[in-house]
Amino acid sequence: MPVKILLPLSLILRASILFTTYKIDDPSAPIFYLIAPLNHVCFFMVILVVIAYMSKMYPKDLRGMMNSVVGLASNISSFIYLSLCSAFYNKSPRMPFLGCALLDVFTAIIVIILVSSGLLGEVLNTDDLKNDKKDRIE
Repeated sequence: MPVKILLPLSLILRASILFTTYKIDDPSAPIFYLIAPLNHVCFFMVILVVIAYMSKMYPKDLRGMMNSVVGLASNISSFIYLSLCSAFYNKSPRMPFLGCALLDVFTAIIVIILVSSGLLGEVLNTDDLKNDKKDRIE
């Protein structure tokens, strides 16, 4: 499945899981034990899709730097997310789930717009990737 389809799909799946978590009144309900691991699977799926897309999009001399930029952005966004979640949690303990679900939907909409307009970026030619692998072997 192409990365440009898998990224919005995984974001929408994660948003639906988070919205379901928001709707659960009792955290000890059996459905919660099924939904919580699915949330983590979708979270890691988003990360893996972004890393896979970046490895196909950038030449080998820029990949390390771009992975560092994504890691830095991830850490900064985690700090912002935790700050917002504490404010949401004070209003209602279930609000962080809704906030995160809405952010995932917003991000998926942005990705879909970028993909449909052709602004997301082109991946490298497969011949370039084969030459890149040959360079690593030699």
